[in-house]
Amino acid sequence: MAGKTSASTGMLVTVTLTGVLAVALFVTTVVFFGRWQRANTDLEQARNDQRDVITPGERGDDDVRLLIEQAGNQSLVAYLKDSLRGTMEEVTGSPATTYAQLQETLATVEGADAASLLQVVRDRNNRINALRQQLTDAESQLEAARADLQDEVERVARIREEHTATIAALQDQLGGYESNVSEYRTSLNQTIDRNNDRVAEIRRTAAEQEDAMSGRIAELETELIVLQDAVRELRAASAGGRVSAQDEFALVDGRVLGSNPSRNEVYISLGRSDRIVVGMTFEVYDNSTSIRANEEGAYPAGKAAVEVIRINEGSSTARVIRSSGQNPIVEGDVIANALYDPDKVYTFLVYGNFDTNRDGQFTQQESQGVAGLIADWGGRVVNELTGSTDFLVLGERPILPPEPSPDSPLPVIQDYIRKKQAVEEYDRLFRIASQTSIPIVNQNRLYTLTGLTGQR
Repeated sequence: MAGKTSASTGMLVTVTLTGVLAVALFVTTVVFFGRWQRANTDLEQARNDQRDVITPGERGDDDVRLLIEQAGNQSLVAYLKDSLRGTMEEVTGSPATTYAQLQETLATVEGADAASLLQVVRDRNNRINALRQQLTDAESQLEAARADLQDEVERVARIREEHTATIAALQDQLGGYESNVSEYRTSLNQTIDRNNDRVAEIRRTAAEQEDAMSGRIAELETELIVLQDAVRELRAASAGGRVSAQDEFALVDGRVLGSNPSRNEVYISLGRSDRIVVGMTFEVYDNSTSIRANEEGAYPAGKAAVEVIRINEGSSTARVIRSSGQNPIVEGDVIANALYDPDKVYTFLVYGNFDTNRDGQFTQQESQGVAGLIADWGGRVVNELTGSTDFLVLGERPILPPEPSPDSPLPVIQDYIRKKQAVEEYDRLFRIASQTSIPIVNQNRLYTLTGLTGQR
């Protein structure tokens, strides 16, 4: 009995222990299961929270792993937060600036939309450096310009000093000219007074001479009557051999080469080389024997008379100014002018402004061309107007500009004085030629007289 009881007790204890253990195990299991369930919940929440920060796929990215390594003991978020605040503080100066605020700020920065901020900064630095260099260059150029300006100011000052000295010298020289002009005016007035006195004296002398000559003329008229009687006696004594064929032939100046009755013109054998002039007249005879002097020594009129109207080199054209219908002008007739001398050399004085090249500009230099034409024609050009001068060839009167002021440049004053003297000389020559009846011709009239009109 006792054995059964002990065994039963042991069994009961065992069962009890087993039940207690089972209950404890159950309780422990329930506890651990609750903890496990809470851990799983916490783990899932942590995983969800982690996914908000980084995904599992991103965790394997090399850049993310590098950031984790750089974070060290800090969490990645803390590292990134500190880095962002530091970056914002360096970029904007405020660690509290957000990325959106940074973007708004960058939108106002030129070039930030096309390049990185660092590149924009580099570009700005480069531009600043370039501008600084330009500023340095500009300052250097400004300094050089200031130096040049100072040199120019000094040069202008020297020019002003020289100009002032030149003006002073010119004023002194002008004062000398004014003194000379005053002396010349005084001398001229004295000369005019002397000339007026001389003219009055000449007039008195001329009046006295005229009275004396009137008496002398009366005496000479008486002597002339006596001499005329003597001449008639001498002519009567030598009438038989006074005129010879050679003498008559010597009076012939040229011949008629042909005629144009419809134009009332004839052609004669005298031309420019024979020194005839337009307007010269000739008597026309049948032959040289028709030129025979009468008892008084006078020559008969020809059967016609012609006047030269155009001159060529070896011949000329003449118009008929008198003719006889019964005895017309024919080829071979001879012409004569008792005053014409082909060996006479005409003298000319040329003065004034001419236009020999027909360009509309009259200049004093072109007077040399006129002198050359006269020499080619056979005339002689002289420099002084004397009683032996045959023609005065006057061009256009020189133009006298307005009188310059006393402070005008010296060359201007000298040019005015030279032109004034030329005008005075032109007027003097015209006055003397008019008073002494020396023929005055212009350029066109000269061409007509010498037969050069057709060649110009």
